[in-house]
Amino acid sequence: EIVYANLEGDVYVFRHDGTAFPGFPVRIDPAFSAPAVRTNNNHVKTGIFGSPVLADLDGDGFLDIVVAALDQHLYAWSRSGSLLPGFPVLLQDANPGGSQTPAGAESINTPVVADLDGDGHPEILIETNEVYDATGDASQFFPNDQGTPTSVPGLNTGTVLAAAFAQAGGSGRVYAVHHDGTQHAGGPFVSGWPIKIDGLAIDVLPLIGPGHNLAVGDLDPSPGLEVAAALTTSNLAVFRPDGSRVRDMDPSTRGASSDAHQDSGSLLNLFEYPAIGDVDRDGKLDLSKVGVTLNGLVDLVLVGQNMPFNHVLQAWTGATGQPLPGFPKVIDDFGLTTVPLIANVGATADAGDTLNLPELVSGNGLYLVHAFDATGQEPAGWPKLTGGWQTGQPAAGDIDDDGRMEIAWATREGNFFVWDTPAPICNTATTTNLDGRDGAYNPLVNTRNNNAYGQDTVPPARFTPGDISGTSHDRTASTVTLTVARIPGDDVYCGRAARFDFRFSTSGPITTQAAFDAASSVANVPPPPPGNHDAGGTLTVGDPRFAGQLVFLAVQVVDDSGNVSPLTAVGSFDFAPTFTLRRAALYFRSAPGGGDDRLMMTASIPTSLPAASPLVLTLADADGTIYSATIPAGSFVASRSGSRLTFRDPTGTIAGGLSRVTLALIRGGLRFTARGRNLDLPGADRPEITTTIQLGGQPFRSTNLFRMMRTRLRFP
Repeated sequence: EIVYANLEGDVYVFRHDGTAFPGFPVRIDPAFSAPAVRTNNNHVKTGIFGSPVLADLDGDGFLDIVVAALDQHLYAWSRSGSLLPGFPVLLQDANPGGSQTPAGAESINTPVVADLDGDGHPEILIETNEVYDATGDASQFFPNDQGTPTSVPGLNTGTVLAAAFAQAGGSGRVYAVHHDGTQHAGGPFVSGWPIKIDGLAIDVLPLIGPGHNLAVGDLDPSPGLEVAAALTTSNLAVFRPDGSRVRDMDPSTRGASSDAHQDSGSLLNLFEYPAIGDVDRDGKLDLSKVGVTLNGLVDLVLVGQNMPFNHVLQAWTGATGQPLPGFPKVIDDFGLTTVPLIANVGATADAGDTLNLPELVSGNGLYLVHAFDATGQEPAGWPKLTGGWQTGQPAAGDIDDDGRMEIAWATREGNFFVWDTPAPICNTATTTNLDGRDGAYNPLVNTRNNNAYGQDTVPPARFTPGDISGTSHDRTASTVTLTVARIPGDDVYCGRAARFDFRFSTSGPITTQAAFDAASSVANVPPPPPGNHDAGGTLTVGDPRFAGQLVFLAVQVVDDSGNVSPLTAVGSFDFAPTFTLRRAALYFRSAPGGGDDRLMMTASIPTSLPAASPLVLTLADADGTIYSATIPAGSFVASRSGSRLTFRDPTGTIAGGLSRVTLALIRGGLRFTARGRNLDLPGADRPEITTTIQLGGQPFRSTNLFRMMRTRLRFP
């Protein structure tokens, strides 16, 4: 399904075919932002600016929809379209400090859902546009400018600027909300939250800030996951589950190969959001976002100054806060609301693609999309020119199924670009935190839109019908062998899937998820080999319960996170023993159907005379069953010698029109003869007919090509 939210406050869910999902659309509560409640200190609005996130909040095994709205509330709906108990939650600091009153402000951002403290229940992380007085903590700003002297003895530039901005700047809020919202004992907010973050001029562009999107991952050896958070004109900082501040990403230091040394001013975050991933492939998580040097803020606040400054792409090692060697990297323009994408886009032999490192794909307002690896190098063919302003984040994937990475991004003007790359879709790095393609992608680019690193939401590929180039089955071993052109992996074709879930049914084809869930698991299935987009192999599955049955087989591929591929109906396999049809004819007065059709049949069946049990005769073609009749147990009469069983019913009322059936012992089995009249056979209009004779509970089958001869079908 596709989940979509709009600026009017509606949330839609569409199926893959464009039809509406039951229970949707839903809408935020208009009472929270009615014109009557709006004031200068309560500038809420009606609508949704950020994007929905999918997560299982209530632990029922199904995804819920989480959205932050411009009415300052956090919403959560179940898949049925009903609000979860405890939601919506008002995102407002009830005790902002001093004599301040709680502010009414929008939440323009996309939440992150993650189990911060490892207690098995997720938390929801979200910022708002609340603006309060700065806390006065000058240590947050200009940490590397403290030694720059001023004309006043004993004072330095860093100390003066930090003290001034800490008092004149502002403070925003970041919330961590319990999974059960207002129903949580003690209130909806996690202890220690909301946290306060100071910025130099956090309301420099109202509505578009100060709130930022967040990133979550294991960025510190301490227990739990950490939250990477910033707001307009603040530092990017890392916080523990209890809200305590771990470290800031250094805003002043330049990496050894950075090209931003000509402007040594501290770096500021405006309206750009962080990405999280392993950029330098050292097994540790890194953080990246766009920013500007200090003079860029001066030009915004003091119009007309035209101070020289740099736009930069920043990247740090999360565990230390120090920049990667090639960063900050000078870029062309503002990257407002952008999030860098971590994906390999360069050819492995390219001189600019060091050690097959992934790139940080980042666009800006000067129509360029760059791709820099950890050393600051850019592969051949980059940057890309779009002729429009890039906002948001690009997407990565194999759109044309060629095994190579494609990058897609739309411009603000509405043009959509897709670029082919020479990079393989599957990540070949071997560091321990990588599995399949997970580590090669920014985690925001997943099927749940959740910027929590390590959450695997990408399902394996399916066995497409076109990839199954051949099938065979062994009646003796009760096995089915598939020859496949490709092997699904953990994530599409990358990595190794956890298992192949083969199911079978004897009642009909498995073409829906409900039918698959009700089907029986195949007993003997091999472990999956490594995924492979370009090569396949053979898979043999088996089950003793196949014996003597017409088996319908289907498969889904499952990864170690429980993500499941779409199902594939593999086909039907007949494990019933065969018999030899000697002669057969279906007679019609003028055309099949009408209640006056007749049947004659002679066959040899490789079995002995059955004990008292029903005999079932069935005729079927590709369209389904043509005719079926059951002779009840005990209806046969044995001959004096015991070598023959005979059923007679001149009226045809006992067994669906059958008037005479005999079973006689012959060398190698039984001779079967049957006659019927006054039958209704409207479906007998195809030449290939499968006949099933069930004796003693065992079906025997024979498929034959009949000839149409005027008003009868005849074999041979």
